[in-house]
Amino acid sequence: MSVSSSGGNNTLVNNPKTLAEVFHNHIVRQGQDRIRIDKMRNQLVDNVSKTTEISVEFLNEGVAKAYMNESRLNAITSDLQFQVRTLAAEADNWLKVMNKFNESLKELGDVVNWTDCINYEVSLINQTLHRVAHNNSAPTE
Repeated sequence: MSVSSSGGNNTLVNNPKTLAEVFHNHIVRQGQDRIRIDKMRNQLVDNVSKTTEISVEFLNEGVAKAYMNESRLNAITSDLQFQVRTLAAEADNWLKVMNKFNESLKELGDVVNWTDCINYEVSLINQTLHRVAHNNSAPTE
């Protein structure tokens, strides 16, 4: 229903719609608006759910990759620690062998020195015996 003011008098403009029709049209439009708003709300919820799901999947992929990398690093670290322990044990064994070899060389050096001393002393004894024998075989005047 429309009202126009012309000359201060309120008059009804020729409008074939009645108040009931206007109210009915309003209720119909309001229902349509609610349906449209509900559809939009449902679409929004679906889109937010999909976006959240994609974000979670993306984050889970990163976390999964980080976990896999951590697992591989742990395995490599364990293997490396085992190899380091093995190498340390081998180095310790080599050190023991080298120390024994060094001791053997020292002992051998002592034996060589001892044999040199014995040779020298035997040589002195031999020279002394030759002098004595030479002196005994020479005619005494």
